[in-house]
Amino acid sequence: MKDNPIPLYLVSGFLGSGKSSFLKGILDRLGRRYKIAIVQNEFAAVNIDRQILEESAEPHVTMEVNNGSVFCLCLLGNFIPQFAEFLEREKPDIVFIEATGLADPLALMQVLTSAELRERVIFRKAITVVNAARFNEQSRMLRQVVNQVRVADMLILNRCDTAAPENIDASERAVRLINANCSLIRTTFAELSDSEIDIIMEPEKCEPALFGTGETNREPLSAPPKIECSVITEAAPVSSVTAEKVSGLLKNAMRAKGYIRTEEGGFQLNAVEGEVILQKSELPLPRTELVIFGNPEIGESLKEILKNGRAL
Repeated sequence: MKDNPIPLYLVSGFLGSGKSSFLKGILDRLGRRYKIAIVQNEFAAVNIDRQILEESAEPHVTMEVNNGSVFCLCLLGNFIPQFAEFLEREKPDIVFIEATGLADPLALMQVLTSAELRERVIFRKAITVVNAARFNEQSRMLRQVVNQVRVADMLILNRCDTAAPENIDASERAVRLINANCSLIRTTFAELSDSEIDIIMEPEKCEPALFGTGETNREPLSAPPKIECSVITEAAPVSSVTAEKVSGLLKNAMRAKGYIRTEEGGFQLNAVEGEVILQKSELPLPRTELVIFGNPEIGESLKEILKNGRAL
């Protein structure tokens, strides 16, 4: 007797939109009811976001795919058999694929229709997380951002606390021009109510938006978009003054994220186009580790700040 196919959800959204925060909320609410598997895909060589999920007390299993997009030719061929082995080994009840913020999700069809996976998983829904304060700019910058909205069955208009009401309304109108049929929820920190999570987990009553794009044979991108990515590490703890200097420098970054180990404990850093949030982390940190997208000169300056700012 064949096992029932495993429900698969795609979570996409541009850099800094709040995908990992959304998934942590899913774990916190559903982790005791289901065995949840999360595939985390990181464009950088290291996966900073794994530590966000580790903050959840609920059990789950993860598969990490770093240094590129699983929907790009550079990784797709290896990803499909590895993903099939992961499913066979872990036997989860539900799978969420968290795509890198630079992914073009239309190529997910290549995964769903592959011989190794087409009978093992059933695609339930695409969930796209959008930064309410930045969507209009981002959608004009990269076609991937537009395609992430095109495939959405549910769209989470996140970071509404950082956007003026008129910007939130403008982002919603822009989303509706791309995808008029998706469900839409406005959130802060990607936090959802129990009833909203129930809606997410319900199967769509009609064909998922991904299948209605008219691009079911979409080939993967041959290369990721040309956005520089730097990974900066420092083993020694730094002073609290240095942590503030790092925050100030990263106001100039398109996107930065990671953890800073200081003499006073660890801090999680999130920076999105001028907005920097530095908050206490409860996790033990072995080192400072930061990922910076765009602005390669910032990475060099950051190395010097961390080197010269080690705690005495």
